[in-house]
Amino acid sequence: MKTTTSRRWSTPVTGLALLSCAMAAHAGTGARVQLQVWDPTAPDQQQVVAAFDDPNLVSDSLQDAWDRARPKICEQLQAKMGVGGAAHGETLRDITCLLDDRVVLEVVSAGQNRLRASFAVSGYVEATSTTPDVAFGVGLGEYADPRFSIALTAKFDLIMAVQSSRAQTLRVTQALFTLNDATLDSHNFSGDMAKWVVGDLVPFFAGPDYKRMAENAINAVSVDFANDFDAALAPVNERLAGPSEAVRVGVSGSGNYISAAFAPRELAPPTNGSVSGVLRWDPAQFTPRNGCQSFDIRATVQTGPVPMYTANAEAPVRQLGTFQASQVDAGSCAFTLTGIANGWPNVLTARLLGGNNAQSAGSALYRIHYDLFGDGWDGRNVVPSPVASARDYKVSSSIDATATESAGHAALSRSKRTDPRINPADSYSRQANPGRIVVAPVSDRITQTADTVSLNPQPLPPTSAAQNVRKGSTAIRAKSTANAAAAVGASRVATPQP
Repeated sequence: MKTTTSRRWSTPVTGLALLSCAMAAHAGTGARVQLQVWDPTAPDQQQVVAAFDDPNLVSDSLQDAWDRARPKICEQLQAKMGVGGAAHGETLRDITCLLDDRVVLEVVSAGQNRLRASFAVSGYVEATSTTPDVAFGVGLGEYADPRFSIALTAKFDLIMAVQSSRAQTLRVTQALFTLNDATLDSHNFSGDMAKWVVGDLVPFFAGPDYKRMAENAINAVSVDFANDFDAALAPVNERLAGPSEAVRVGVSGSGNYISAAFAPRELAPPTNGSVSGVLRWDPAQFTPRNGCQSFDIRATVQTGPVPMYTANAEAPVRQLGTFQASQVDAGSCAFTLTGIANGWPNVLTARLLGGNNAQSAGSALYRIHYDLFGDGWDGRNVVPSPVASARDYKVSSSIDATATESAGHAALSRSKRTDPRINPADSYSRQANPGRIVVAPVSDRITQTADTVSLNPQPLPPTSAAQNVRKGSTAIRAKSTANAAAAVGASRVATPQP
């Protein structure tokens, strides 16, 4: 018995020792504070410097909490397994529980403002079980009760909420234990004992019953574990508070780091800058509906960097400027935009107000639009110092084709499909001789409308020519009618009368 028990212990313990060595070599999880360095005169250039970086602070802090939680977890597991009849009707005693003293920690995002810290946990449980005497036909006594070991692999998840308070960036809100696998290892005392172990104990520990029992035992006191781990995060939260003169813009959990990003507070732009120029248009094509009041220009400036670790983040901006315009002549207005950022890149938006008035507004198939465009410059970007002059604009038109089908287009298409000829041009007939193409005489073409195609249709001739065609057509129709009448009369003569 002692030799057998020692053999059963040796394999799992050696495995745990090797796993602990691998964990010790595994990279830890750290905390990092990143500061965005930003210059309003070059808003597109964003630099990031590390204000703090400790590659093991998080894993070391949570490791201390795990050292306190580990014996509590074993106590809960031993208490639940030791309940009478808990092991498929049999009772377990002398339960030994060992869990890894060093754990592998991984931190990932868990949704909006949440992180998940996951511990990969390996464990080992050894216990002695009673046996059903009836299974062996004789009471073997307590000395024959089998002792077996269970190798466990599990996961311990900590859900951490990202707080708005910089004094406590992270707070553990939930601790969840999940048993992934339980493998039974036992000595075969006899053929009957081996059959009982394989048929009764192995299905219990490898199946859902033991998994459910172990998880419920530990998760029943998960609130206490959450509090223990939350308290262990105090040194992490102290570092993640960041510099007081900056604003926290995002928190991330990836790449074996919990990172907090900070940016300068939104800067107030110096509003003593201005831009001036002339608005021009062609009076023959365009007339502003409300004179110089038909135009407007506004400036937008960026007041901070694009925030890090924020989904769909946009840089903070501010709209500036007071627009004034006065008439110069029938085709121009002088303008000034004051109160924009001096020395900063200003993005200008020039537009027409209240619609536009033009001599031609287009048709059902297209529309003409008038807009302001920079005259000799891009019309958008300006850096006053403190004045930017000669920033002229011109009114230009653009056409939007609607490609709308006219109301009568369908009816027109149907009428064309009945007789594709547009004018009485030569057409090819395939009716008389399908094997070859022949040009039918004009008189025959009058009656052969069922199977004709028009080749290279031409526009109708001028009015005088059209009249001649109509006269010719009338003569043809008269001649054809006379021929038809003569043919009918001849047929009547030939037909015997009763």
